[in-house]
Amino acid sequence: MVQESSLCPPLQDPSTAKQRLQGLKTVDWSKKNKDWEGVCIVANSVVSNRQARFATKVYLKRHLGLVLSDAERRSLPTHLLVEVVA
Repeated sequence: MVQESSLCPPLQDPSTAKQRLQGLKTVDWSKKNKDWEGVCIVANSVVSNRQARFATKVYLKRHLGLVLSDAERRSLPTHLLVEVVA
């Protein structure tokens, strides 16, 4: 079993948490963002059910570069599962 502290060490340290959360400024929060489709937008409508809230949390964790569990990865649409190679 993996301990939560090992999954998100940057957010455990207050000195790096603020820096890590700066990544939220780079999220395209507009409804036009195609990434939201299947996460919290379905058929051009915003949904806020439990599944959509969970998928939105996972999307944001991924955007911030945090480690995702298998269950979290499964909650994302396939178009978001492509790994970005720098």
